[in-house]
Amino acid sequence: MNQALQVYYLENGKFTDEIDKLGIGIKTKTENYKYKIEKKSDINFVNHATAQKETLKSYAGVVVVQQQGNEATTQTILCESDSGTQGTAQDSDTKDAQLECPDGFSELNQSSQPDNSPTSNTP
Repeated sequence: MNQALQVYYLENGKFTDEIDKLGIGIKTKTENYKYKIEKKSDINFVNHATAQKETLKSYAGVVVVQQQGNEATTQTILCESDSGTQGTAQDSDTKDAQLECPDGFSELNQSSQPDNSPTSNTP
């Protein structure tokens, strides 16, 4: 979902909090997970995959736009809950476009992608 949100931003110059608009064909709820996209600000979104069973871990993916010189980039971080978290609603504390995992979650990876959208500040 992180990558799909990055692509959506690249193609549209903005993020969306509607999973259907990402075009990745996932349901918002399955037997194992409930998915949602949370808007923290215009440049900061969090993807949630909340476990529906105690034995499964939950996931949070943070996607932000950060200005680096004259270039805007989208950056992501993927976080996994430290233990089974059935029904736990994750709340990310990402402030000022910082990439941080919520309490009780550990980082799995981090990536960035240049923003080549029409609204980019690149020449």
